[in-house]
Parts: sequence; C-alpha cells; structure tokens
Amino acid sequence: MIELVAILLATYLAAVADAAIAPALTIFHIAPTFLPLVAIFATVAAAPSPWRVVQLAAVGLAFDFNVGGHAGVGMASFALVAFVVEQARTVLRHLEPLEQSLACAPVVIATLLLVAIGNVAFGEAVPAAGPAVAGAIATGVYTAAISLPFWMIVGWRRKSRRLRPAASHR
Repeated sequence: MIELVAILLATYLAAVADAAIAPALTIFHIAPTFLPLVAIFATVAAAPSPWRVVQLAAVGLAFDFNVGGHAGVGMASFALVAFVVEQARTVLRHLEPLEQSLACAPVVIATLLLVAIGNVAFGEAVPAAGPAVAGAIATGVYTAAISLPFWMIVGWRRKSRRLRPAASHR
C-alpha cells in the first residue's frame, strides 16, 4: 500500500515537473520527460509486485493526459515497457548509478517511440518520421542524464541498508 501511494505521489510530482520544470530545462527544443522515469524507478528500485504493470499503466495514462495524446496509447506503452523492464530488473539493480542512468536512455526512447507509433496508428498528426525519431532519441538521452542524481540517491539508500548492523534480539 505504501509503494502504491509512493508511485501515485511520484506520478503527480513528475507530471508537475513535466509541465512546469521541463520547459525551463529545454535545450535546442529538447526537454526531459519525467514520467517515464517514474515507471523505470518504480520497477527497478521498488520491491517486485504482480500489480506493477497495472500501476505503471496508470502512470502512462497520466502521461497521455499530460502530453495531450490519445488516452490509452501512453498507458499501453508504459505497460509494455514496465513488463520488459521487470524482466531485466535483477540486472538493472546490480549496475552502478552511471550505468543505470545510461540504461534509462533506451527505455525512455522506446517508450516515446511506442507512444508516437500509437498516436500515428490512431490518426493523430505527428511530425515526419525522421524528426520524431531524432526527437525521441535526444529526449531519451537528455532524460537519462537528468536521471543520474536520482540513481545515485537510490544507490546510497541501498548501500546504507546493507551497512546497518543487524538488530540483536535479547
């Protein structure tokens, strides 16, 4: 229950960051996107859950509402990406923060491309394929760079838990 509340709070904060902070971080018309990071972090850093894909589909619905696309396209994209990341969860947890940050780039790129493909399939007017793919790649790399401090915090929390002395029972 606590993890669900944490995911909902993180989704809200990421949606606000996407709407308010990301435009201020724009470089050459490319801005980071924070909602895919919620999906990645909730899958990798939190305890496994049989409901994780459903929870992250809800994050995708928030993404749909935030970017103004067809409701359900981001939801399906986030669910698919969450399923794939869940399969690689063990490997991702054992990487160093810089490696985890670099691993975010292809996940964010795939998410954005899936959303773009879904929007095209439903008839939404999108930019030409070349600029759309280049924009998704640039956004994925920028978002991965933004994720590094968050991965460092997750790594520090994990290390501090390992260093705690075991509780003695008297």
